[in-house]
Amino acid sequence: MQKSYFEEHYYEHLDSSWIIEQSHDGDTYELFFRVRHSPRRFHQHYFESLEEAQADLKKAQAYYKEASIQEILKDNHDRYYARGPVWHLFDMTLAAAARIPFLNKDISPLCDKQQKALYRFENRVSEELRDLRNQPVSKEEALSFLEAAAALYNVSVPKLAYKPTAVTSYSWYLSDSQTIELNHNSLGMLMHEFAHHVHCEKLIEAGHPVSNWHSPEFVRILMNVYADFGGLDRDKLLEFANQENLLGPEPHENLSWYDRLSALPKYQKPKRATGKGCAP
Repeated sequence: MQKSYFEEHYYEHLDSSWIIEQSHDGDTYELFFRVRHSPRRFHQHYFESLEEAQADLKKAQAYYKEASIQEILKDNHDRYYARGPVWHLFDMTLAAAARIPFLNKDISPLCDKQQKALYRFENRVSEELRDLRNQPVSKEEALSFLEAAAALYNVSVPKLAYKPTAVTSYSWYLSDSQTIELNHNSLGMLMHEFAHHVHCEKLIEAGHPVSNWHSPEFVRILMNVYADFGGLDRDKLLEFANQENLLGPEPHENLSWYDRLSALPKYQKPKRATGKGCAP
């Protein structure tokens, strides 16, 4: 049976939508949850009238108002598992496949669908950003950056675990302890992890759970950090990110808090010191 788009409610902090689709003949309405960039449909329900579908949509929106994307998907898995293990096994296999090294280059976890796409974007968007990611930073410079950036973005100053010689290919932001574990001697990487800190605090401030770590709102914050402290062109970064479909649909009322960032005073970045430096 052919179907046509009817109604969509996009939630930027989840980078996902609740959607009502109408069958081509108009006799059936399907309600489902979908992660952007993914063909999979979750929490599928069918109704004979639009009113019934919209009523159930309101119930779903209220029930999952404070849920993370992991909780929403887990509820779906549990429901399918109760009916039979096949779909549950299928989704778990996909999630596991995202962790396999030779597949990990191109596949992101379902609950963080933009992760690898953003990493690829950062590695090739411009020579200036590559230079920023290759620019070293000392512990003192890193701490100074975190204090200045936290003041500009009106967030707390995150802790810093400075480990530039760590044997790992990743740096991390640990939200529970508000700590940036910097395992790269890279200013650009430090900025990326600081953007996670801003994203996390602003989401909590807005009353939303932190679940989708590389969602469109995170990308906007990250582009602002690169512009304010890395000297990159903000408009060009956002234009390129939008071309790569990293910014999602137009902002919705339920998540417009990041607009306040544009009203903050712009940071006047001092001239870079020559010689030794350090900061991801």
